[in-house]
Amino acid sequence: MIANGHDIEGRGSDEETALIRATTFGHVENVRTLLELGAEVDAQDYMNETALHRAARKGHEEIIRVLIGKGAGVNNKASSNWTALMLAVSCESLNAVRILVEGGAELMSETEWGDTALTMALRSGQEDIAVFLAEHGAVLPRGLAGRRAFIIACQRGLQHVAQRLTLDYEAVAGRPLQRQSSRVIDGLPQVVRESPQGESTASGTETEPSDEVSLGELMEQYDIKTGFDQRYKITQELRTGHSATVHLCTDRVTGMAFAVKIFEGGTPGNPLRAKDFKDIGGEIQLLRELQKHYHPNIVRMIDAFANLEGNDFRLLLSVAVEGDLFDTIKTRGKLTESETRHVFTQTLSAIIFLHELGWVHRDIKPENILVCDKHLSVQLSDFGISKKIDAKSGSDELATTLCGTPSYVAPEILVETPHRRYGLEVDIWSAGVVLYICLCGFPPFSDELNTPEHPYNMAQQIKMGRFDYPSPYWDPIGDPALDLIDRMLTVYVPDRISARDCLTHPWMCQTPN
Repeated sequence: MIANGHDIEGRGSDEETALIRATTFGHVENVRTLLELGAEVDAQDYMNETALHRAARKGHEEIIRVLIGKGAGVNNKASSNWTALMLAVSCESLNAVRILVEGGAELMSETEWGDTALTMALRSGQEDIAVFLAEHGAVLPRGLAGRRAFIIACQRGLQHVAQRLTLDYEAVAGRPLQRQSSRVIDGLPQVVRESPQGESTASGTETEPSDEVSLGELMEQYDIKTGFDQRYKITQELRTGHSATVHLCTDRVTGMAFAVKIFEGGTPGNPLRAKDFKDIGGEIQLLRELQKHYHPNIVRMIDAFANLEGNDFRLLLSVAVEGDLFDTIKTRGKLTESETRHVFTQTLSAIIFLHELGWVHRDIKPENILVCDKHLSVQLSDFGISKKIDAKSGSDELATTLCGTPSYVAPEILVETPHRRYGLEVDIWSAGVVLYICLCGFPPFSDELNTPEHPYNMAQQIKMGRFDYPSPYWDPIGDPALDLIDRMLTVYVPDRISARDCLTHPWMCQTPN
């Protein structure tokens, strides 16, 4: 027919070519002949299906081999983003699936509604195909499709398959939540704490006050007073951090209670010097700025003092009588969705406020969210490693230092220098980790999740965005909450949700039952 002038690419009313039609009916020799005569191997019909899609849908193994051998696009997408691999799963052909995977099929391609070849296999109870895909690197996608596939697989008696596709959180969930401070992260250089007045240089040294600037000049510049002990009495220690301790104190005249954050300076017998100011200068700078721009969900600095006799600096702060969010979670085990939503409405408001002033916090965690009363009114605190990046001016200035708290640090902070550059988005990631912990009581990333089946340390888990919502801990939590966490813990920074969009997310807008 072709020799008599028929067009090899001629199409019927459904846009099928002769190659697609021959494939549909399983005519292997006709397929070979058409390809040898120059038929377009990736021609599409009205549903954007190619001959390879048809062969996969019908489970025609030999035709699949022929088409791949002639260069068929194994990852071409048909209507709704279906791939040939998905169609092979839908016809329950393990051999077709194997041929396509060996031919380079992408395991994690998703349909428009988030399904993958693996989720389809699990939902339809195809254990052999699911195991094969898992052994070749397929993992459950996060989001509704992955969670739905996990639940249905368990209902179909495939718990053993579903469990091998998820991280084992039993050890993490069974251990009390641990306080953390900045430290060395496995496989990465030493964590650096630095003043927001300047990022670390390539050699790792920090910007610090010049020896030419006297302590007296710095105290005048930052309005730092003396005479703390004459006015206030320290009554008890509240908590200890990386570079400071926080105590409860009272005004000797009024009896009002405050918190005082004490930073040790100098050494015994040596007076305070200007360079002892480097760990506190940035925090005072931000807190002084915040005194001019009050926000109810950010801790308020009352005053700053230098204790020249005791060689320390002291920040007088508003006090949170209920401790911090870490204490609340540890006491209760976890928070309800309603309680978490209330806490995060306030926390996100504080983050937005900071970002609009051009500051990135860089250390958002439960320990730095203070609880002011029994109603879970909260305040963001501890700005020791915050940095001004002038976001409002549209500046390209970004932070570069490896700093923060290991479990909460964003993946872009873990990039090796000199490529490390990051901005306000790191706070959204850290807040996403806190949101996860609030709802289940344990962190999404941990070195304890490093197993032979999942051989990744915590830093690698973060950089890959590798975490799960393990059953039964997450079973009572609604899908909208998981969707928000997924959007916050997105590795690719441009796709990560913003703080304002978090506030308008459907989960945040839900009203208590």
